[in-house]
Amino acid sequence: MGNIVPDWIRKPVQRISQAMTGTGSDHDETAVDDVRPRVLCVDDNPKVLKLLKRQLGVRYDLHIAQTAHDALALIASAGPFDAIISDLRMPDVHGLTFLKKAREVAPTTPRIILTGLPDPTTMSVARSAGAAESLIVKPWTREELIQAVDSAVQRRRDQAAAV
Repeated sequence: MGNIVPDWIRKPVQRISQAMTGTGSDHDETAVDDVRPRVLCVDDNPKVLKLLKRQLGVRYDLHIAQTAHDALALIASAGPFDAIISDLRMPDVHGLTFLKKAREVAPTTPRIILTGLPDPTTMSVARSAGAAESLIVKPWTREELIQAVDSAVQRRRDQAAAV
């Protein structure tokens, strides 16, 4: 029977064990694979951010912001990110405006819209303006959220590998 513990859990545990026992190498070939993708989540609702943290926090290196201004500051200070997830309706700046600005600052970072009010016109405008590549509708399932983020992260990594 194969190992049922996923690599993203097993490898960090192995590294901790190796560090404690003094075995293993500091220059392990798998170290790059162990780096969790960095994801920025922007939503003015603390409950949504808490849910995103619970659903994504183990799999990704998650950063959160409650305003578009805080998110832009995080992009400038803690970027680059492998994906950005943003709500559309926020009190300080509309999500599309934020995502367009995020594209200017971090053009290779995939952007995902998170909204409770899906509007085909908004998504069409978002795609044509290059503000976002995908849409997640509230309420979402954990599987569709992870699939959207994994797809965005893979696009970013494929793009980086092509350069």
